Amino acid sequence: MTGTAESYCANFIANLEGWKGIELPKDDGLLATLEALDRRMRALEAMDRITPPPPMLEPSWDSLTWRVCRLANRWPGRPINTVTPPFIQPSLPLLKSAIAGIVGPKPMSWPEKEDLEEKEVISRATQWLCHTAGGRVIKACTSFNLAGACALALDLSLEVEARPGMPLVRRPPGPVGPPIRPPIIKGPKKSCCGCCVCSCHGKEQKKTDSKRVSAWLTGNSKSKKSHGSCGSSRVAGWFKKLAFWRRTSRCYDTDSDSGSEISSLSSATMIV
Repeated sequence: MTGTAESYCANFIANLEGWKGIELPKDDGLLATLEALDRRMRALEAMDRITPPPPMLEPSWDSLTWRVCRLANRWPGRPINTVTPPFIQPSLPLLKSAIAGIVGPKPMSWPEKEDLEEKEVISRATQWLCHTAGGRVIKACTSFNLAGACALALDLSLEVEARPGMPLVRRPPGPVGPPIRPPIIKGPKKSCCGCCVCSCHGKEQKKTDSKRVSAWLTGNSKSKKSHGSCGSSRVAGWFKKLAFWRRTSRCYDTDSDSGSEISSLSSATMIV
């Protein structure tokens, strides 16, 4: 196991926890051990509904690094602006001074134990810096060395100073859903174009025509009422004109004294 994998996994996990609004662990939970980082990684995978490795499989630094890369590739963080000059001499007082000027969800709590190694102090400081950067949608990751920690602290302090009113982003748990579309606002109904087959007014035209025919047949139209015509007599006269085939004609046989009444199917054909 190399120190690069340890610092990469610990800092990127803290960066993702800051983006998702998860508080940093306290005391021994912030240790960059394989078991502690695996527990934190499983909590992040559960929020995104990513299937973690089976619990019977022992975690390794290679598998943990791949899982961190897979999850870090899912969130749209932006890189931090690197503006710190390279000739600045890193030191622990400089690191504490830069962190003190950074506004985060919670202030950095330095370990009270004086017998802690410098690497342990830097590990806690870099995880706090990456966690604070994640709350501002910034992808940040550095190694567990004093130079990298000081550079990240100075860059982040300048970022906070340049954008003091930037709110901390809190992403809700679970996968990203589809975007919410605004409601469709319907405008005023357009006027009729005058065409009888207009798709927007065709239904209304058919309803109007059917009402006119029904009113004409029942004698309820305004024109019929003005002429004083009755609806029943109007309908009877209309059917009387259509029943032309019921008209009868009389013809007489020359050899008989009696006549026979023959019905004409058309108008001129006579049957004897």
